[in-house]
Amino acid sequence: MDWNTLRQRWQSAAETIQAPADVEALRERDRQLRATVKRRDRLETAVALLVAPLFVWVAWDSAAEGHLLRAGFALFIALWGGFVPLRLWYSRRQMPTLHADRPLLEYLGEEREAMLAQARMLESIWIWYLAPCAIGVLGLVLSVRAPTLGTWIYIAVVLGFCALIGKANKVAARTRFRALAEDIGRQLQVLNKENGV
Repeated sequence: MDWNTLRQRWQSAAETIQAPADVEALRERDRQLRATVKRRDRLETAVALLVAPLFVWVAWDSAAEGHLLRAGFALFIALWGGFVPLRLWYSRRQMPTLHADRPLLEYLGEEREAMLAQARMLESIWIWYLAPCAIGVLGLVLSVRAPTLGTWIYIAVVLGFCALIGKANKVAARTRFRALAEDIGRQLQVLNKENGV
């Protein structure tokens, strides 16, 4: 037996020994990330449960006073407030659960896809979260107030806040969800090699 053969056997034995620990580390990161997603969804749902009824009332009151543009933007915000929890719930529901009788490779493959789906959801936050909110809020403000310097400052603050939230979500998608998906992908490669796939 030559040195290269011995070294290759040692490396493959080291990979075999490390794989369960790596899987456990991935499960722990997955558990923490799922807990974060659950907390985020609860917070967003609580806010929506406050926002939606409030803006339904604003829409009703504005329509009763004959301010139909204001009523329309308030209703738009209320509908957006009802949509966000549904979107988050649907996304969270797509995440697989591990059962004792389920093959690990199958679970990890589905988990990788779920992490990528969460990343894509955060990366597209402008489409389903920030833009509708900004349109509703800015439309409501402009339907109530004249375009004064204070109004334009408020609009700039709202848009700046949306830009910060958008950037933070893109960073979270890259550093948390896509990073975990890549780690799961690497672990799948190691496990597939061990199984001769």
